[in-house]
Amino acid sequence: MIDESYPTPNDVTLSFPSTFKGKPLVSHPNEKLEFRFVANQRVFEATFYVNPTDLFDGTETILRIPRMVDKPTPAALLP
Repeated sequence: MIDESYPTPNDVTLSFPSTFKGKPLVSHPNEKLEFRFVANQRVFEATFYVNPTDLFDGTETILRIPRMVDKPTPAALLP
């Protein structure tokens, strides 16, 4: 049974560490980041281009999430 009173989500927030073993995971401008998520036998894939300056460095005291983000580009459906 689906609870109709609960708002339907329309976004996904991804979190990942900015460093691994002391080295930055994203170190170049416009570095390609590929994301793949499998749930209920469905596969969701996305590609992002990330700059090191877009990531948190651990010195932040507040988290700011923008109210608006870029509109997604519609993907072609596979046959």
